Amino acid sequence: VVLVNVWGSWCGPCQEEAPALTRAWAAYATSGKPVAFVGVSIKESPQNAAAAATALGYPSISDRASGGTPMLSLAGIAPATPTTLVLDRQGRVAARVLGPVTESTLRALIDDAIAES
Repeated sequence: VVLVNVWGSWCGPCQEEAPALTRAWAAYATSGKPVAFVGVSIKESPQNAAAAATALGYPSISDRASGGTPMLSLAGIAPATPTTLVLDRQGRVAARVLGPVTESTLRALIDDAIAES
């Protein structure tokens, strides 16, 4: 199961949800459950993205540093910032949240995807 969070350091709602994402990532990182987190920073320089991503704890990539490929790969399923996607073990979108997400919602969506896999 993979959680993908599309974010930007310039985005107020992204800053609002960042602590919840970091707490959830830390909890799953020590739980032994098969979950990976990745952030995709958009609409900012790779340097700004890297500086902001350090605080998140989990891996994050810059869409600009990657030539736009990460967002193109999402094929329009992340139209808002922030967007959080939970991908099942087959890489299918199991859940999508447009806008800020809470830790309890994150955990419920991830646990559901783990249980279904």
